[in-house]
Amino acid sequence: MAPTKETTRQQRLQALEHLNAALDEFESSSSQEAIEVDNVQTQIRAANNAYAEFVSWHNKFLDFRHEEAAADAAHAESTTAFKRINAAKAKFLALKRT
Repeated sequence: MAPTKETTRQQRLQALEHLNAALDEFESSSSQEAIEVDNVQTQIRAANNAYAEFVSWHNKFLDFRHEEAAADAAHAESTTAFKRINAAKAKFLALKRT
């Protein structure tokens, strides 16, 4: 059975919450004085997996018709998520170099 518009919206929001939690965890672990690179690497992998899950649900969400305001809000959330995951990846690469 294919997911409904509402189920897809809820799954997308849950995936976004999971992504934000993973990114917050990464930020926390990468901002400590004594950084454990293995721990930070685990966190960035979790964030990357959460981002992939979010993108999957976001794409399914876009398959449905939405009012302009809802579509604009979804686009803004997606853009913010993209910027956050890219910033986290850049920070991780910088940490690996030190």
